Formats: sequence, C-alpha cells, structure tokens
Amino acid sequence: MYLDNKYTKWYYSIIQSAKANPFDGYTEKHHIIPKSLGGSNKKENLVVLSARQHFICHWLLTKMVEHKKHKASMYNAWAKMLQGKKRYTPCGRIYELARTAMSKNLSGKNSPFYGVPKSKEHRENMSKSMKGRDAWNKGVPMREESKEKLRKARAKQIIPKEQGEEHSKKMKGRKWFHIGDERILVRPDDPILKTRKWKEGNGVSHPNPPKMIDCQHCGRTIAGAGNYARYHGDKCKSLFM
Repeated sequence: MYLDNKYTKWYYSIIQSAKANPFDGYTEKHHIIPKSLGGSNKKENLVVLSARQHFICHWLLTKMVEHKKHKASMYNAWAKMLQGKKRYTPCGRIYELARTAMSKNLSGKNSPFYGVPKSKEHRENMSKSMKGRDAWNKGVPMREESKEKLRKARAKQIIPKEQGEEHSKKMKGRKWFHIGDERILVRPDDPILKTRKWKEGNGVSHPNPPKMIDCQHCGRTIAGAGNYARYHGDKCKSLFM
C-alpha cells in the first residue's frame, strides 16, 4: 500500500514514538491507515498525536502513495489540517509550501476527476443543489480594471461565419412578450404562449422595439443602442482584424 521510502520510515517512527510517549496537551486521533485507503476505526488503527505530529504525518502520507486517486485523497486530507483554530499552525514558509503543493496536485491533469465525464444523475444532483442559491458575485460591482480586460478580450474574439448564421436562424422571427415585469423572447407560435399563464395574462409583443443602428465599420445592422455601444462603433471587431 505504502511506498518503501524514507517518508514511510519517518511516518512509522512518529507513530511508534507517540504510542511509547503520549503527548501531554491538546491531541488529535489519527488513522494509521487512512479510511480512504481502506483503514478502519479499530483501536489498533488509531493513534493519539499532537497537532504538530498530526500535521507532519499527513504531510508524509502525500509522499507515501503513488496512485493518482490516493495521492489526491492524501493531499485533500492534508489541506484540512490547515483548518480549525485549535489545530497546528505552521510557519509562513511551510504554509506556502503546503498550499502550493495542494494546488498543484489537486488541479488540472493531476485531479482524479480530470477528463472523467459526469453522469446524467450527477449533473442533475449538482443542478438541484445549486437551485435557489445566489451567485457568489451577485450584487458585487465589477472593478473597472476587470471590465477593461473583458472589453479587450471580446474585441479580439472572432465568431465563425457558420456560428453567426446558425445564431441568426435561431433568433429570426422572435419577439418580446411580457406580463407585467416578466418577459420572454420567443416566436409568436411558441407553445409557451398557449399555456394558461400566458393566455390569461394576455402576453403581448413588446411595445418598445429596439432601435436599429447601422455600424459604419462592419456594415451590420444592430438592434439596440446598448448593443451598438458595447460591440460596435469604436469597439467594432473589424477595426482589430
């Protein structure tokens, strides 16, 4: 299970020392063989360690396994050692080393979930868990610096002609229908307008159609002054091509 290296020897040395000389002070229980690797809650698999010993043991465990899944599990357990007020707080250098190592070994191709497609059931469960939650950045104003970066990135984007034509076909014939403050953009023959809510609500086409403006640079006709100001005029992509 464990690699035959110096880290494994150090690990068992700490375990034996803790059993022979129990620490007098704040302690934490530790699974000698972690539960994620098949360990149990039996007495022979448990040892009482100081917070510092516990932190070091979990650090050593990240270097004692080889399989990507096991390695990710050990790094995840080590990450949790940095949480909690009573737990051992390493010095700044060790903390930085720990966070950097965790980031490197739990992200991208090193993640055990990299490239693994999520099942339909998994996606549905994720969707249910997120429903009703507010986005973390809801109500947080975007910095001007971030806005400028987005503007520059969008200005360099080139939409393939086929994609533009496909989007145009999807949007063709659609109109705004509204009931009070609620509104939807659909075609007049869309089934949703035949539902009881929209029938009784007298959903009507939007009374204020957007102003159509011709862009002098790309020659396209743009719906709405807002769209024109955001993507055309002096910001038109044709100027950067």
